[in-house]
Amino acid sequence: MPPLYILMYHRVCAYTPDTACYFERGTAVTPEVFLRQIEWFGRRMKFVTLTDALQKIQLGDNKYPLCVLTFDDGYQDSLLYATQYPLTLFPIANHLADHQTLMFIDHYYALLHHAQRRKDINLSHLLPNIIEYPSIDKNLCWWVKGPVKQYLQTLPIKQKIGFLTQLGEYLIVQKTPRNQELYLSQQTLQQLACSGHQIGGHGQTHQRLTTLNLNELCAELTAAYHLVKVCHSKSPIAFCYPDGAYNKQVIEAVKQVGFNYACSVESGFWSADMKTLFNLPRFFMRNEWDEKNYL
Repeated sequence: MPPLYILMYHRVCAYTPDTACYFERGTAVTPEVFLRQIEWFGRRMKFVTLTDALQKIQLGDNKYPLCVLTFDDGYQDSLLYATQYPLTLFPIANHLADHQTLMFIDHYYALLHHAQRRKDINLSHLLPNIIEYPSIDKNLCWWVKGPVKQYLQTLPIKQKIGFLTQLGEYLIVQKTPRNQELYLSQQTLQQLACSGHQIGGHGQTHQRLTTLNLNELCAELTAAYHLVKVCHSKSPIAFCYPDGAYNKQVIEAVKQVGFNYACSVESGFWSADMKTLFNLPRFFMRNEWDEKNYL
């Protein structure tokens, strides 16, 4: 039986001073690369939503390879080039265009993009264990993937907000994007679901679920489930683990809340003989890619 290819995207956008961190991290592709990738897969597979793909495979109704386009985090720019294909979107419940707070990683990247202090940086008042800080312009990779980002990742959500506020003051950042400039709205998600696209859950605030206590975990999942139900998305209902972090407790909680399957960030294709529905592998689509990896 032909396998299922699930592609994982985040942003489709031009490389600009306001998107540089996403390209450095690997979570953005240019429109030209995206269309080239889609054309390549489209010549070899049929695009379907994730629910449609799993139902076809479980019924033995797929006579040719199937391909699912998933977009994490609910960015607006994903719709500029992809709505002609069936999409499976994983927005974050508290970070829609209707809300006031940016997802913490978008807030952090915005500080790096708009910092007026870009060199001679010393954050000993925030991070006393780090001795040297490179120039943002000369070593953006360090800032995107290094110890500051890693520390931010470990903080509870309220401490993340406090840390980012202090960091913005120190780096002299006067303006960050509004939610309406980055994310899809609930109304748009509802319209997409009505048009045949699929909306799945991706948490309430994009926390690593394996780091949360049971009450925090349930709150993250319940908010995500509620958003999917409000959007009238297709059943069964899909979930996507933020940062790909999951364990047995997380899987059981995902099931208990009402999700029927979940995507990981583990690489590879899925087939019915793999049995599990709660760690579906996906191919992380980057701006630099080689089609030979998918043959």
